[in-house]
This record gives sequence, C-alpha cells and structure tokens, in this order.
Amino acid sequence: MNVSIVCPEFGLYVDLHGRPIQDKIEWESPAEQVTFHSRYILLFNTQCTEIRELETGKMVQIIEGNNVQCTWDGLGVVDEAAPQTGIHVTVNTVDEEKTRYEVLELALLADL
Repeated sequence: MNVSIVCPEFGLYVDLHGRPIQDKIEWESPAEQVTFHSRYILLFNTQCTEIRELETGKMVQIIEGNNVQCTWDGLGVVDEAAPQTGIHVTVNTVDEEKTRYEVLELALLADL
C-alpha cells in the first residue's frame, strides 16, 4: 500500500515506512486547498485549479481564475443513494470594471 503526502509546494508518494517511492511532484502553483475526487487530486489556490491524476501525478488540466475557492468537494456525504456530484468552486471575474461572481461545477471524466 502506498501513501500520498501533499504539501503546499509538492506531492510525494511514500511506502508504509515513510520512504519515498518515486520523485516528488512539483505543483504549478502553491496549493491552498486540496481534495481528492475519484482518480484525481485537485489543488486550489486563488489563481487556479490544478487537476492531476492521483496515481501518477500527471497534469490533466489547469483552470485559471481570480479568487478561486473550493466550496464543495462532496466529501462527508454518507447517503450512498445520493448521486455523485462534482466539485463546486467560486471564481471572481472582472469585466469592464464590474466584478462578477460565478459558481462552477467541475465534472471530472470519471463522473461522465
């Protein structure tokens, strides 16, 4: 069994004795929030959402935005009959000197 360690600047896979089993994975931007969803790890900071494959650390996508915040990751839902939901994020968009607040749902490939 492998264990994942997530730090703001990088991720690392270690064995049960704490020994690294592969090179560390450098994030594109420091993570302020992290969640796991299906086979992905999602890292959030105020400028972007970084999506990587959990098993390999391979980059899948970066979604840029302003003041990005994860507001719902679906963790803690105990009703097995409830449909699987995506990750909800909020983003601020400044357009023609107006600030618009958007709530987005990220639908990951495993959910489609």
